[in-house]
Amino acid sequence: MLRRILTVMLVLALLLGSNSVNASKVVRIAYSDIDNFVCVKDGRLDGYGVALFDAVAEHTGWTYEYKRGSWEQCLEWVKNGEADFTFPAQYSEKRAGDFLFSQQNCILDFAAIYTSSTNSDILYQDYLSLQGKRLGMIRGNYLNLCFDQFVGAQGIDVRKVYYDSGAEVDEALADSKIDAIMSGNCVIDKNKKLVAKFDYLPAYIIAGKNNKALMQQLDQAMRAMTLENPYFTAELYDIFYGRANKLAKGLTRAETAYIKTAAPLRVVGDVDNYPLEWLDSKDGAYKGAYQDVLKILARDSGLTVEMIYTPNMAASWKMLADGKVDIISGIVWTKELEERYDFLHTDSFLKENYLILGRRGESFDFNSNLKVAVKTSFIGIADYIRQKYPQWQLVYGDNLEDCLEMVVNGEADIMLGNSIVLTANRYLTKYAGLMPVMTVSLEIPIGFGISKKCPPEVLSIFNKSIQKLDEGALYKIILDNSIVEHRTLDWQEFIKNNFLVAGTVFFVVLALAFTGIFLFWKNRQQARFNNNLAAALAEAERERISAEHAHNVKSEFLSRMSHEIRTPINAIIGMGDIAKLRAAGSPTVLDCLEKINAASRHLAALVDDVLDMSKIENAKLQLVPRVVSLQSIIIAVLDILQPLADKKGVLLQSRINVTDCYVYVDNRRLLQILVNLGVNAVKFTAQDKNIVLECEVLEEEQESLLVRFASEDEGIGIEESHKRCIFEAFNQGGCNKDAVYGGTGLGLAISQKLAQMMGSEIKLISTVGVGSRFWFDLRLPKAADLQQGTLAGDKIDLHGYRLLVVEDNEINMEIVCELLRSVGAEFATAGDGEEGVIMFCESEPFAYDAVLMDIRMPRMDGYQAAAAIRALPRPDAGSVVIIAMTADVLENDTEQVLAKGMNAYVAKPFDTQHFLGLLRNFLQNKENIILK
Repeated sequence: MLRRILTVMLVLALLLGSNSVNASKVVRIAYSDIDNFVCVKDGRLDGYGVALFDAVAEHTGWTYEYKRGSWEQCLEWVKNGEADFTFPAQYSEKRAGDFLFSQQNCILDFAAIYTSSTNSDILYQDYLSLQGKRLGMIRGNYLNLCFDQFVGAQGIDVRKVYYDSGAEVDEALADSKIDAIMSGNCVIDKNKKLVAKFDYLPAYIIAGKNNKALMQQLDQAMRAMTLENPYFTAELYDIFYGRANKLAKGLTRAETAYIKTAAPLRVVGDVDNYPLEWLDSKDGAYKGAYQDVLKILARDSGLTVEMIYTPNMAASWKMLADGKVDIISGIVWTKELEERYDFLHTDSFLKENYLILGRRGESFDFNSNLKVAVKTSFIGIADYIRQKYPQWQLVYGDNLEDCLEMVVNGEADIMLGNSIVLTANRYLTKYAGLMPVMTVSLEIPIGFGISKKCPPEVLSIFNKSIQKLDEGALYKIILDNSIVEHRTLDWQEFIKNNFLVAGTVFFVVLALAFTGIFLFWKNRQQARFNNNLAAALAEAERERISAEHAHNVKSEFLSRMSHEIRTPINAIIGMGDIAKLRAAGSPTVLDCLEKINAASRHLAALVDDVLDMSKIENAKLQLVPRVVSLQSIIIAVLDILQPLADKKGVLLQSRINVTDCYVYVDNRRLLQILVNLGVNAVKFTAQDKNIVLECEVLEEEQESLLVRFASEDEGIGIEESHKRCIFEAFNQGGCNKDAVYGGTGLGLAISQKLAQMMGSEIKLISTVGVGSRFWFDLRLPKAADLQQGTLAGDKIDLHGYRLLVVEDNEINMEIVCELLRSVGAEFATAGDGEEGVIMFCESEPFAYDAVLMDIRMPRMDGYQAAAAIRALPRPDAGSVVIIAMTADVLENDTEQVLAKGMNAYVAKPFDTQHFLGLLRNFLQNKENIILK
């Protein structure tokens, strides 16, 4: 019986002990509001102390209950057991009798006096200015004792006003109820300025005397945190108090006296460093980012400055050395430079990013003796380079364009250029043969130089004013100066900078002129194209802050060019298709129409090549894998190439060693590679010679296939010296082949880029006079079989469907209407987006099964019209099918089509079968469409 009672008691003791341990995991922390230490931000507790205890919890498993009160309340709660911890507390013998202190301090605290940033009566490090002032203090703060000792030693008397928390002290200072505050935590409020720091001491986490076990766990956790990362508290301090070093210091009595009597300070700068600093010839005034910063510093400090003209920066340096001026603006400094020109440098107000530009396609060893082009007047930059890269050899140019030309001509290997200057002056686009060396860039501090002949107060006043500079205001200064309309972009410069685009436009216009069919229409469209080009140039003039702006302008131009070129091509192809339906009895006319159709599609393919190359170069082209039949791709390639081979009299053969299976691949891009290889084989192979297309499975695994695709011909072959560059853009393996065989020379370059994006590489074996073999191996994931849909050759019947066609171009409207009429569909037409929305509103609900919407239209474009239809309070507004008809095929254009609420898009020029098939699929599956 006794044994049974003892067993029950032991079990109860274990259960009680277990509950005690679990209860101890909820730790109660008392805190008083201290900005950035423990405070409420965005509805939750945040700060240094909160982050510190969160890190402790990772080692102890604790969860926390925070209890807010005054500092005296926090001490009392911990002492009587109502809370487990409070902090930050300084050590004293008296406190040690009532509390346990953590072995490690939680933060290094300091005692300091602050006042309002607008207070001019209390001076920096001038303790007599505190005499008789009202000083706010936190009740029960140990640092109050430190302050009493400090003011006693200084022999000053202040009126102390006590508050329960730091938040109350800050509020009283803002309301002018007190003149200054005594604080023991890091203040980073831009509305305060530092008067004096007079002591520092560590602060700890404290617990009640009966909480030894909990304090031991805390000490063990903090020791483990320190062993894991000895800099943990330093990194935490930087996160929450890193900006404390930017806190403005007040002016001293000597600085205040100097400002009242100082004469205007004479300043020199650079007349030709747009947009950072430059002389405006229109009004003779210095302008730029440095000048704007100088004006802010003068305003905030109370000093006055006047600019002294010099013809160049070298003359500015000489005047500083001769003592004829007081300040030089926007400089890079070194110790040797200060001694040579007899000046002291201010703190940095800006860190400028300098790009290293080299010739495109070349690589550089920056530890070698490179020749570096530097502007002659950039004395500070030159000294900086000599110190950082002593192995480099400096060569000088009178201006930045001279330096860029030296790199282009090989007189220099590289040059350093300020990224803001290069972008604002369009140098990156003007010198297309140069490119930034992305692996290396320099961040160089910029400040002002103060002559040693100036009173010492000038340097200290400038540094205190720089310390108060707002980063947001500084960024706005840089931004505003970078988009100043300083130069006009002319046609010659545009063509030089965009030779590929200009050449493509010229080729398209010339090709359309030779057709002779739509001469009047062409002239009108050309005028529209010129207006759009002028608008693009105007937009480019306003956005010059960075290389990204130049890229945006290029993308906009390519989008517009694509639209303007594809629209007439669509008209040619569409009218040709309609004409073939009406000319069945005339073989001669049919032959002419077939030739027009082939030439137009070839022209469209050339435009696709140029746009594809642009997207690849800008990393904008993305693969879109889908489930497809491998054999269907091969059959499609043979179907495309067989007519070309028959026409030329070339024998096209195939060696296919694959069973029909489904794989996951971007079939459009894979087809593009194979067709490019096959077309090249036909083009460069003579009559009665052989071409073999191969497809062979090299490896088969459970989830993937390794497939080899190859094209082998008995053509003219490729010389050894041309093999290395055959995959470069605009290269056809010899300078005269383009004249003989035609083409842009982009096909192989695009194919190689696409193969690399798919994880492969096209390889080549060739012998002159014998032939060539191109091949690449591709790992293709297997996919489940697809249910076969409607075949492309099936007859399309849209009887019973009614559509609204919105198109401003009369020829395109005629083409679409004729195609719809040929498949039995009913339709209504609108000449622009606004008319289309009105017709939809005035119709009965569900009167239209689909809307065919052009994109670029007057009054209201297709995007706005689609959004307006989707927003209508009608039952069919969200379900009606809207298909965009667009000649804009860049990635951001097609993404925008879907983002604006349209279901799909068809690219101009139309593939008639694809267009009607897509329309039929959407109309017959309307109930399954869910608009995202």
